[in-house]
Amino acid sequence: MQWDEADRTAIVARIDLKDVLVIDLSALLDGPPEVSMARCVELGHALGSQHWAAVVKGMRVYVPLTVARAVMASVMKTHSFEGVTYAFVPGEEVIPYLAPHESRRLFGAAGGHRHQNAPRSPGEELA
Repeated sequence: MQWDEADRTAIVARIDLKDVLVIDLSALLDGPPEVSMARCVELGHALGSQHWAAVVKGMRVYVPLTVARAVMASVMKTHSFEGVTYAFVPGEEVIPYLAPHESRRLFGAAGGHRHQNAPRSPGEELA
């Protein structure tokens, strides 16, 4: 909200956030490191092939819905990443766990994709 005291007017914006594909990698910690690494590389290749933006925080990968949910679910099912689970979560539930630059990466990239490295942050559990 932006308030202009002189004019006594306010600008209020409501933003409807897209759903987010939340990929949980924590089960990979129970297996051999080489399997975990291979699974993460495979996942990165699959997401990159789709040109989907992603933010990695702790043991979770956050990917905004940029295509139909059925398409994203199909990509995940087709690759059948053993030890990797995922769910679609409303953006409003995810945003409290993101830093501002991560929120912009997930919700502000409507104009296409760009290549950029997201800083790693300690993971937080979703409620």
